[in-house]
Amino acid sequence: MFSRESRHLLPSMRLLCPSEEMIYETPEEVLGGILSDFHGSAEEFLFFQRQFCPTFYDMPQWVRIAVAARATSGIWDANHMPELVRTILGAKPWKPENLQLKTSWRWWTEMTLVHCIAMRIGGSRAALEKLQRMRRASILKGGRGSTLEFEKEYQEAVSLYEAWNALFRDLLLAGVDLHHVVGGMTPFLAFLGGFIYWWNFNGCAMGGWDIALQAWVTDIQIGGVDLQKFGQMEDQLWKKGLTERDVFWRRNWGWQRVIGFSHSQRPQDWTLWLSERSDDYSGEFWEMVKQPVTVIPGAWPDT
Repeated sequence: MFSRESRHLLPSMRLLCPSEEMIYETPEEVLGGILSDFHGSAEEFLFFQRQFCPTFYDMPQWVRIAVAARATSGIWDANHMPELVRTILGAKPWKPENLQLKTSWRWWTEMTLVHCIAMRIGGSRAALEKLQRMRRASILKGGRGSTLEFEKEYQEAVSLYEAWNALFRDLLLAGVDLHHVVGGMTPFLAFLGGFIYWWNFNGCAMGGWDIALQAWVTDIQIGGVDLQKFGQMEDQLWKKGLTERDVFWRRNWGWQRVIGFSHSQRPQDWTLWLSERSDDYSGEFWEMVKQPVTVIPGAWPDT
């Protein structure tokens, strides 16, 4: 399923499933089987679940959470993904200790569902920012027709961003630790990683991260988070060296470093500092300065 508007797969699945004779009876079988690598709709997942693992929702909650975390590594910008994750998780209450269990993920060896969803919020926010810029540019050019074409896609992007945020707020209500460090990342850094990666991946100029950051801290504030305490605790983790900030891939030339951020109780005061490409050249310069003087044959004597 490599498209946001993927085909409905149930007809094909109904034909193929009867030829399979396997039932997942243990957590290990579930995590190594089809259910843990499925990124279709919620309806299709339930069809597969009934076919291959009738006892799925009777298994320990951590199994469902691990499957949900892996689902977020798929076609995350498809509109059905937040609903799929909710379907996999099943009935509440969700225990915070289970939500924060580490699991293997697509690009990292360790992630949690909390980190995965924070990263998806960042990516969907970047998609939204891109569409907003495209819409503004279209209006400036006087393209009414093209503006109407953007409107549907824009509204879908808004809905997806809001759906991921609503899911994250449910995790907050469950009592997850917003400063849980896994693989050198807090959920805050995971959000920034998703935003920066998607922003650059889609060929946009870097910038606009302050707007995205302020939008996200506004959303978690609505979810009951004290931004002043949140910013202070996050800053302490960074200063103690407990987080890895060289985690954001910028296409064509390497890692993107988050230098720091400002914070307060007001979302509009939050800003972010990222390294620039010239920082690499500065480092090379000072490394060369530290090297001993090299005498080149034929050079003028240094007098």
